[in-house]
Order: sequence, then structure tokens, then C-alpha cells
Amino acid sequence: MLTGSLLATDRSDVPVFDLGMGFQGLISVHDFGLTGNTFSSFDLTIRYDEAAAGEFESDLQVFHYTGGAWLPVTTGLDLANNLITAGGLTSFSLFGVGYAIPEPGTLALAAVAGLALLRRHR
Repeated sequence: MLTGSLLATDRSDVPVFDLGMGFQGLISVHDFGLTGNTFSSFDLTIRYDEAAAGEFESDLQVFHYTGGAWLPVTTGLDLANNLITAGGLTSFSLFGVGYAIPEPGTLALAAVAGLALLRRHR
């Protein structure tokens, strides 16, 4: 039997969402479980609230809380229908819909470092 609950993002039992990025946050957290059945993998599609996503809608991702960390597992984002998908999953637990965007300075630093490595490689 599949069970699922929508949890408040600020509940004390929801692990802190901190990926070390500049702009980050969860707009929803879902707790899914399965008893009495077996499976090899599954796809998960979640409808999200466009108003809650705000300016970050096109940056939304599904994050799976596993091994003590939030990991990105997104395989599709349907902006027209407000659906986000994670595919090829092999375990149930907490899933969050959110965003993690590096600060502009972090992006610039990464770009400069990448160019330096390319130049050095030649």
C-alpha cells in the first residue's frame, strides 16, 4: 500500500534544506512510503503550487532526502501544467520540491575557474 503525506516545510522533523547555495528553499515536502509490495524502480510526479514557486518556478527541482542529505533527482519539469517529475527512483522517504541557485558571484567564480582550467589544459 502506498502512503503519502504533505508536510509543512518548517516542521521540526523535516531535515534542514541547506545545499550551501545562495538562493534556496523548499516549497513543499512529501513523505511517501510503501508497504506490502516490491518494486525495482518508480517515477514520481508531483503537482506544485505556481504561486509558491514564484520567480523560481523554472528552477524547481525534486530533492530526495536520503543518506542524511537532500539530493536532486529531477527528470522533468512541466511549467504549463505545474508538474515536476523524478524518475528511476529506488526508495521512498522524504521528497521536497524546491530550488537551489548559486549566488551570481559563485557562478562568476566557477566560470573563471573553468576558463583557467581550459587554458591550462591547452
